[in-house]
Amino acid sequence: MEAANISLRLLASSQILLFFFMILLSSNPKRVRVVGCTLMLAVVTYFVEPLMLNYLGIERIFLTNVFPSLIPTLTLLFVWTIFEDGNRIPGWMWMILGVDIALSIWVGTLSVADPRIQAASQIIKTAMAVTAIFVVWRGRENDLVAMRAKIRMWFIGAFALTVLAVAIKEFLYIFDMAQPRVIGMAWMFLLSLFGNLAFIKLNPAITLVGEPAPQPSAESKEDPIIDELLYRMQSERLYSDHDLRVGTLAELIGVPEYQLRKKINQSLGFRNFNQFVNHYRIEEAGERLRKDRRSPVLSIALDVGFRSISSFNSAFQTKYGVSPTVFRSKGLPDS
Repeated sequence: MEAANISLRLLASSQILLFFFMILLSSNPKRVRVVGCTLMLAVVTYFVEPLMLNYLGIERIFLTNVFPSLIPTLTLLFVWTIFEDGNRIPGWMWMILGVDIALSIWVGTLSVADPRIQAASQIIKTAMAVTAIFVVWRGRENDLVAMRAKIRMWFIGAFALTVLAVAIKEFLYIFDMAQPRVIGMAWMFLLSLFGNLAFIKLNPAITLVGEPAPQPSAESKEDPIIDELLYRMQSERLYSDHDLRVGTLAELIGVPEYQLRKKINQSLGFRNFNQFVNHYRIEEAGERLRKDRRSPVLSIALDVGFRSISSFNSAFQTKYGVSPTVFRSKGLPDS
């Protein structure tokens, strides 16, 4: 039974290392490759650490003791770099990441036995895993990149099955149930194997994040669908609708939703529907801030289609590099 456990750990590690090299040699942006490869190494460490301790006589060190505990944190960072186009990691998330790292180091290096500290650490890790799944799930409706939209569900399924497998394995470990633990390791190996096969078939280039989208142009693309889309967006101010969805817009234009998604992405260069709509909202807001110095910033933000002042400030800051208030006070030119 122990031989089967060793073999399955090594086989699972081989599949994770395969994905490591696929990410390392891919054309994804550097940040994606760095975070992704670090995550894969943490997972491999999680698999091989017991073998190092029990069979190779290698004592626990910082890397093998703490590194695996950071898997949920690294997972959240990984999916954020893939699915959150241009969105910086918010301050609250950095704070949680810092707490998780600190607790992992504390519990791992000092062998903290206090169940309250260990429970707090596990709660944070669970929250990280849940947040990672939420980040992948929430952007599915607005994603305009066809390949990335497909791998969202792959990620969600893989995460859910992995979390379940790890939970079962750790539970059985508590009760020192050897045979079921081997079954758990077999589950992890098969999950990593078929996950790799499915991912290679679905996305052989391992393209997780493409090149940054070019700035959209209002010029005609000699495409009747694009012409109609741009005309109605500008003349009817469709973007001012807080509840505008790509499906609703497709109905108004009279084209299938999948076709409109493809047009906006490939002809106009937008990777996310919110980015496309916010482009028009920010342009009008910038013009009104320059010309109308009496209307409150909040009123302008709501009128052009934003739901809250915070989302407006974030989108405005991304485009102009300053807040709407500073933009107005300095009379910056629209660009």
